[in-house]
Amino acid sequence: MKTHGGDIYGVSASLGVRPEDCLDFSANMNPLGIPGSVKEAMKKSLEELIYYPDPDCALLVHDLSLFHNVPEEMILAGNGAADLIFRLVYGIRPKKALVTAPTFLEYEEALKQTDAKIVHYQLNGKLEVTEDILNCITVGTDLMFICNPNNPTGILTEKKLILDIAKKAEETGTVLVLDECFLDFTEREADDTMVPYLQDFPHMVILKSFTKMFSIPGIRLGYALCSDRELIRKIRSAGQGWSVNTIAAAAGRAALTERDFVKTSAAYVREERDWLTAALKKRGIRVFPGQANYLLIQVEDCPGLYDKMLRYGIMIRRCCNYEGLDETYYRIAVRNHEDNRKLTDVLDQIIEGEKKKCCKDRED
Repeated sequence: MKTHGGDIYGVSASLGVRPEDCLDFSANMNPLGIPGSVKEAMKKSLEELIYYPDPDCALLVHDLSLFHNVPEEMILAGNGAADLIFRLVYGIRPKKALVTAPTFLEYEEALKQTDAKIVHYQLNGKLEVTEDILNCITVGTDLMFICNPNNPTGILTEKKLILDIAKKAEETGTVLVLDECFLDFTEREADDTMVPYLQDFPHMVILKSFTKMFSIPGIRLGYALCSDRELIRKIRSAGQGWSVNTIAAAAGRAALTERDFVKTSAAYVREERDWLTAALKKRGIRVFPGQANYLLIQVEDCPGLYDKMLRYGIMIRRCCNYEGLDETYYRIAVRNHEDNRKLTDVLDQIIEGEKKKCCKDRED
């Protein structure tokens, strides 16, 4: 089983179809696609490919500094958030790390590379982070990851608790990595982001990404923010020099100007997420109250749902490789309305098939 969703090339090849003939609900991209300004910026940047990319990403970092109102020295761009996660772990080399369960798999994958002792904080029955996590942050916990909103649940941790976690991490000397890569889909980023508190918590590293909101996973672009210059230096030194290519840097600069696009996208995703949530619940499916552009669902009475959906050319994300989840859990992206309807129509066919099979088994 692949670690991530979004393997559209591998799946389409196994089905003997073109990638564009698959509906990919396993990858969480903005259903509104790539903004025109970002496409144009990428096209224009082609003329610059005769030069090496700027290893410092000076223009992008300058724009990010203005966008977030933080000094340029507190920003490091990378080849997607995943690149920065691995570089951070390589740079710190933690002996002991705390991760929630379930959460984004890349944290644990990176920690395994350095043989860190991984401590899991098991989420409660509603898959929420609660105040008892504070008891798990102790002296000797070198590093911890919090994904907000969490992946694969989409559930937000309240800001008060995030602040308490950051305070406890400072007291214990724990580096807190706060992954806000999906926060811009929640319509609460302005209120919930911890960027304004960077100076208050030098042990805090915030991760952000252009990939999801601007539908550009193919070029990889993310960045880290931290007020501890030495920590930024360690992350920087743990990776190769040209980690961000010219096209990606150009796309990022254009994306930062698309404030209205972000607002429109988040509102559209909310509408479709609400519709999809209601449609799934109507079909007897358990839906967790995520606030990002994806939903975690539990389907207990339809074994092998992933393979059954795949027969219709629809990819969903199996979640049995997440700590604390089993084969009844799946994550589905919130796509455009037409695609979301296709998903529910296929679910109806599969559910109807399961009912007929159940009746036949009883007769036999």
